Amino acid sequence: MNEHAPERGVDQAAWWVARLDAPDCKASERAAFEDWLAQSPLHVEAWVRADAIHAAAAQLADDDLLRAAARKARREGRDAFAKRPGLRTWGWAAAASLAVVAGMLAWRLLPTPPTPEQRYATAVGEQRTIGLADGTTLLLDTGSAVTVRLGQGQREVDVDAGRVQLAVGDDPRPFLVRAGTTTIRDIGTTFQVCREGGATRVGLVDGAVIVSAPLPTGKVEQVRLSPGEQVAVQADAGFAPVEALDIAVAEGWTQGELVFKEHRLDALLAEANRYSTTKLTLADPTLAEITVSGVFRAGNQDALVSALERGWGLHARRIGPDEISLHR
Repeated sequence: MNEHAPERGVDQAAWWVARLDAPDCKASERAAFEDWLAQSPLHVEAWVRADAIHAAAAQLADDDLLRAAARKARREGRDAFAKRPGLRTWGWAAAASLAVVAGMLAWRLLPTPPTPEQRYATAVGEQRTIGLADGTTLLLDTGSAVTVRLGQGQREVDVDAGRVQLAVGDDPRPFLVRAGTTTIRDIGTTFQVCREGGATRVGLVDGAVIVSAPLPTGKVEQVRLSPGEQVAVQADAGFAPVEALDIAVAEGWTQGELVFKEHRLDALLAEANRYSTTKLTLADPTLAEITVSGVFRAGNQDALVSALERGWGLHARRIGPDEISLHR
């Protein structure tokens, strides 16, 4: 923690927003900010609110009333803290300004009514793009379902099943995504969440997110992702190590394509079967270990079968109206 920062969480968040925006902010201070952020989910929420207020205040720079209030707060902040030896009073003044701006923005944002809880879902083989009132865009993959709540003070999305990509709109309210016991706190970003059974996988395309989940011991663990990273969370085992996210693979399904790079055949078929009522199965379990690379159209099982026959020497046999079995 920076030695000049205040002690209360809300004040700390406002101080950090001001300090990180300063031209002379040092790498050591940014590292200290990362440490402070990881100490508690409450720090994350406080910082998200303060940063959103800071951004919203910038958008209202031409508001005479807001400018006057901010000037008054900065002046009073400098006077109040000038007697504290060793403190960088401009940071305290900026924090005081943010506090005043927060109150005014809360009043300005008050007329925006919350929206009723809404649920969206897709059928097998269907993808759906949903634009929310706050500017957020959701892209639901096949067989997926989400529940959305845009409240007065917070925006929430529950991933009930399947996979969704979220491009979060610019809005002062905090944005939280829940998938089972896993919570993702957005800090202005585009990311994907996949929920299957008791496992949740989060992949970050752009921006920053903090993923938190309870451990079997009851302690809450947090992982901060950078662009191009992903992490898996098991409900009964906690976090797996952070891995690299292949952006081409991650963005493939959003364009209706399945991108595979050295995938086991059984995993490839499991993914392809999500997009079609016609299921592909293996007649011989040893075929599962065959590795496949390629780009295939989601839902086009016939094209996938043809490619596997030509490129990997497999033979397809239809054994029912909704099943195709692959043989050597």
